[in-house]
Amino acid sequence: MRLPDISDLHLSHKRNREGLQAVAHYPEDWLIVAGDVGERVEHLRFALDQLTPRFAKVIWTTGNHDLWCPSDATDRTRGQTRYDQLVETCRSFGVLIPEDPLRSVSHFPSSSVLQCPSSPVPFVPCS
Repeated sequence: MRLPDISDLHLSHKRNREGLQAVAHYPEDWLIVAGDVGERVEHLRFALDQLTPRFAKVIWTTGNHDLWCPSDATDRTRGQTRYDQLVETCRSFGVLIPEDPLRSVSHFPSSSVLQCPSSPVPFVPCS
């Protein structure tokens, strides 16, 4: 089992959404989605819709773009309110967040991490 990470998806760009749809299936691996998925809750929903069927488990952390509210957005939430919406979205997909207690991660050897996430996650060993 491996624990790769991905970040800076910036799904407001069509090309990035198309690229995400081309990600292969890794049913034995967990994936860390390490922030900057996009500026709208719909971007996270799209990413999780694509990624959760392709990995055994997905872990999400926020980035600055995830909490940012574009000037043309009809949903003007930001900060804690936006974070709560993102957490609710993650929960609806069964995605883990940093606040979740993890019991089964302690068996990961440090070498299983392909790259340290850009947002620190206390339960991921980085070497």
